[in-house]
Amino acid sequence: MIHRREFLALAIGGGLPASALPAWDKDETVSLSPLPLLSGGQFDPALVKGKVLVLQFWASWCPFCARQNPHVETLYRAQRSRGLDVLAVSIDKTREAATAYLQSHGYTFPAAMINQAYQRIFRLRRGLPQTYVIGRDGKLALVEMGEMFDEDIRNIAKLL
Repeated sequence: MIHRREFLALAIGGGLPASALPAWDKDETVSLSPLPLLSGGQFDPALVKGKVLVLQFWASWCPFCARQNPHVETLYRAQRSRGLDVLAVSIDKTREAATAYLQSHGYTFPAAMINQAYQRIFRLRRGLPQTYVIGRDGKLALVEMGEMFDEDIRNIAKLL
């Protein structure tokens, strides 16, 4: 199935550069490392095994992230009981900027600061936000570069 963004990129003759793609392909199982959470505690990849994980790279200064994050929060609240989890990885320069942003908007999804392990996995980003959905089988199910629309985010629930 072709997604709207892919169609638009193809229609205008664009496309994503190879460097914008993650460091694995759709048939490869994704291996994530633990990551300290901004709220305290730690993201433990073992705890999301068998769940659908929405992994989003974002920043507090990103206007596209600001439009997408309310939809991610709505999805997280509505679907976490069905096996959906979220890890929002901030690329902000300071932990304080990321934490203040999350608190000011009342977001409850788990968030962390990017580290070297996650930079290696996801390489250079060409824009924000970047959203990776990892299926229950541990394989990459969806990659979206740039802002996702409300209906695109709601469609993630179909992977549950």
